[in-house]
Amino acid sequence: MALYLVGGYIRDSLLNRECFDRDYVVVGQSAADFARKVADTLEAHF
Repeated sequence: MALYLVGGYIRDSLLNRECFDRDYVVVGQSAADFARKVADTLEAHF
């Protein structure tokens, strides 16, 4: 699995603008499996 930071955050960082949100792309794992892994790590519900 690979996790990449993408989108407006990258653009804003390159333009020295304040960044308010982050978008990620997960490669090599389904979104549901990734969400379960995050929830398990945080001891949260999914």
